[in-house]
Amino acid sequence: MLRGLEPDAHAWAAGGGMPGMSVGRARHGVVPEETVFPPFRVSEAAVSQIVAVGGSVRIDIAAGGCCGRKYVFTADRPDAGDQVFGCPGAALALSPVALATMTGARLDYGARLKPPRFRVLANPNTPLRCPCSRSFGAEWPGSGQPDCQSYVPMPWD
Repeated sequence: MLRGLEPDAHAWAAGGGMPGMSVGRARHGVVPEETVFPPFRVSEAAVSQIVAVGGSVRIDIAAGGCCGRKYVFTADRPDAGDQVFGCPGAALALSPVALATMTGARLDYGARLKPPRFRVLANPNTPLRCPCSRSFGAEWPGSGQPDCQSYVPMPWD
């Protein structure tokens, strides 16, 4: 549980803050002891899911998906070289390539999606992407692709 925060009131916003919270610096591979805001927005649903899976989610980018590249979400601790954002009890670690790709976007968690999953929305760095917002890099080839990520559950599900 997040110390000093109500579960439904702890979404992070790029450059923003919440009353009573300080803005710290992202550190490599260290879970934050204070609130550190990422350079993109994070919905309340995404923060709640980070807490629900144990308080730490790592995002990386890998080859795959119908558009050539995909976001990879794991419930792992940060790797060396990752930038870590969040607050005590909820850490979001990003590989250097994920951080560069996600800057300016919005991380969300769709609990009503089938299957429920994280997704990166309104990303200005990925103009070519799949409608599911989990694959990017090339023009969407259409539905029914064998490497489609739309129905791939999160690794902890």
